[in-house]
Amino acid sequence: MPGRLELATRGGLVAVLLAQAAAIVIAEPWSEGAVLFTLRRGQGVTEGDLPAVALVLLALVTAWLSWARMRSGPAAP
Repeated sequence: MPGRLELATRGGLVAVLLAQAAAIVIAEPWSEGAVLFTLRRGQGVTEGDLPAVALVLLALVTAWLSWARMRSGPAAP
């Protein structure tokens, strides 16, 4: 079973990845580029949002792998 420090480290990694994704979407220091997916008029996912999407996916995979590893550990007596 993973130790508390390992779980805290993975939780911290997930938090940092999500914070970076939010910073990219909020600050967006480069031009937005072409619209890839429209949510509603004037809002959607652009080429400039792709790094944020990648970070969110990485955070989700990290969280899922942590959960799966925690669940597969030996049962407590």
